[in-house]
Amino acid sequence: MLSIGIIGFGFMGRTHWSAYRADGRARVTHVVDPILAQGESASAGNISGGAGDGFDPADHVVLSDAEELFSSGAVQAVSICTPTPSHVELAARALRAGLHVLVEKPLALSSADAAEIIHVAAEHPEQHVMPAMCMRFWPGWDFLQRIIASGAWGRVISARFGRQCAVPAWGADFYGDVSRSGGALLDLHVHDVDYACWCFGVPRRVQSVGRSHGGRRYDHVVTSYDYGTDQPLVITEAQWHPVSEFPFSMHYLVVFEQATVRYDSTTSPPITIYRPDRVPEVIDPGPQTGYVGEVAHFLDIIDRRSRPIVTPDDAITALRVIEAERRSLDADSAAVHVALADGVGTVDPGHARPQR
Repeated sequence: MLSIGIIGFGFMGRTHWSAYRADGRARVTHVVDPILAQGESASAGNISGGAGDGFDPADHVVLSDAEELFSSGAVQAVSICTPTPSHVELAARALRAGLHVLVEKPLALSSADAAEIIHVAAEHPEQHVMPAMCMRFWPGWDFLQRIIASGAWGRVISARFGRQCAVPAWGADFYGDVSRSGGALLDLHVHDVDYACWCFGVPRRVQSVGRSHGGRRYDHVVTSYDYGTDQPLVITEAQWHPVSEFPFSMHYLVVFEQATVRYDSTTSPPITIYRPDRVPEVIDPGPQTGYVGEVAHFLDIIDRRSRPIVTPDDAITALRVIEAERRSLDADSAAVHVALADGVGTVDPGHARPQR
């Protein structure tokens, strides 16, 4: 059984801990978190589901410094669940220590910073590094990507993806500082950007409109993706609400030639499929979250049971698209080309098939 270390034991660290425990093929033996090491509790989050339920610090080696873990030789893989500015450095150090790495989203604050992980991973080909883009594994969203790729319901005419929640009240100093968190674009919107690229490939151009509650960050962003003539109309939307009581929700609405499918996390079951001359079909994908699926896939990759569904290149693609969106926002919603340099950030056509 693999021994796992988790670096950063706030809400996402606890979520990873629960996912490893649910899988059963690995055991979290070490946790690196200076707050936990001092005996204090971790932060909350915006997704329910028992993150960290049953965790007992006494059953784990709790460390205050990641270097203690990297030099210990006690684990074979780590989950990096720390604030975004530390992701690249910690992932690089873990790879150099001979560890497999699952690193939370976003991979970095910029595509240029994230490229360092590509370079270090190339120097350590026996280690696997996987960005935690959980929507690729989320029940009901993985299903949709398979339908799109198969063409079972014909071509996609249009697709809209979105999510919204209150401005995070936990870690307010971090999330409120766009230079450290990236704001709603990198905390929230990155999920739908990555998902749209997975399903349809990299757009040629983006055009974004946005609003702010104040300061330099964009709290509400709506983006149109240009894939060319006769390609799907794709829209993504993300919003941080100023009212702290506003609950988290996510949705999609995809119109095919032969069906329309809707996902709304606020309804139960969340999926409804509409087809001609049929009663609408509702689907319950079950209570499992994408976090369980992403951890299972990470372990599959380590066991060489599966080809990676998501790679650092994919995470860099999402960052490059968001950077184009930010340029569009800063240019009064002008259409902006998505820059993909030196092949970095290209999408594997085996996973994303733009329609022709």
